[in-house]
Amino acid sequence: LCATLRHDSVSARQLAAQALPNPTNDPLGGILGQWAMALALADADEWSDVLPHLRISIEYIHRLKSTAMGTWLLPLTAAVLAQANRPEQAVHHLALAHTHPLSPTAWLEMWPHLAPLRAQLEHTLGAEPFRLAWEAGKVRDLGEAMDDITSL
Repeated sequence: LCATLRHDSVSARQLAAQALPNPTNDPLGGILGQWAMALALADADEWSDVLPHLRISIEYIHRLKSTAMGTWLLPLTAAVLAQANRPEQAVHHLALAHTHPLSPTAWLEMWPHLAPLRAQLEHTLGAEPFRLAWEAGKVRDLGEAMDDITSL
């Protein structure tokens, strides 16, 4: 995460590659490794490779029975949904990332992709539809939001 926030995609990918092996098949380790690799790939603008890591993270989240950990994925899932031309769902995910009580929000404003993504979505939808999608996203069920990614 720190390397990604510094926009150091080389170090981010190296560290994520070290985190990916999960010899004990620990769900928490699996989530963290897959999330780290998804962040590293996003930082390198390799968006087509991000989705498989998000899906595996979601599988681990289901095994762990901790949907709250899905809040970690929301900024990335928003970006993937935007790439898939699903802007309203992308805004839902951004809103949920910012407002869910269990969401770790401190890193969001430091993530270099967040501000451009939000601006792009607001431009694509327009101010009022963006606001309406944001309000709908704030009350979105986290499990349903994760289903948006598994359905891609």
